[in-house]
Amino acid sequence: MTAGGNSPPDDFAEKFVSDGSPSLFRAKAVAKYHAVMLACAVVALLAGVSVPVFGGLSLGSVALGVLYGLVGVTLAFLWATVTVLRVNVTSESLHVNLGLSSQTIPLASIESIRAVDYPAKKLGGWGIRRTLQGDRALSVMGLKAAVEIRYREGDKTRLFYFTPPDASGCASAIQSAHQVSGTGVRVAHETSEESPQTADDLALLTANSQAKKRSL
Repeated sequence: MTAGGNSPPDDFAEKFVSDGSPSLFRAKAVAKYHAVMLACAVVALLAGVSVPVFGGLSLGSVALGVLYGLVGVTLAFLWATVTVLRVNVTSESLHVNLGLSSQTIPLASIESIRAVDYPAKKLGGWGIRRTLQGDRALSVMGLKAAVEIRYREGDKTRLFYFTPPDASGCASAIQSAHQVSGTGVRVAHETSEESPQTADDLALLTANSQAKKRSL
């Protein structure tokens, strides 16, 4: 698993994981099996083409080639959708992206933030998840710590879970964003994982963000 807090933005994050406001915190989690899945997808797709050709286009070789092709397409889809999670906290909103799915939560609607153990059993696993109660999750398999956001959506209260590389540090960064925007929120840490961000780091982050806002 790679990436961490305040990671430099990539082109995708700049275009699709942002609201145009100054970024206060960024994180990017990449699954350990990211490269392996891509390699397997490429091999399967190549096999899907080569097997029928070298098999003389017989019915059996064509059927096997189609099977390899379907496996390759499935792996490529999974590689593109569930292996890279991006987080961007701005002065206005929390943005989380996992492949083709994104979640944006205005900071003003957040009621509480917790660093928790990822509730895989409750959510039915990792990846893009939604419960019957309307709660959502965007998670990378292999990460056990998550951030739980309780927020208001209309007249209902929802829960949203996501798995940044450092859940405690990300929760603290969202709290810092609330301080910058003037919106207070309760933050609780329920994992044993210690955040690498110190109070000085967060104070510096807040000061830099305030300077950016004054310059706009």
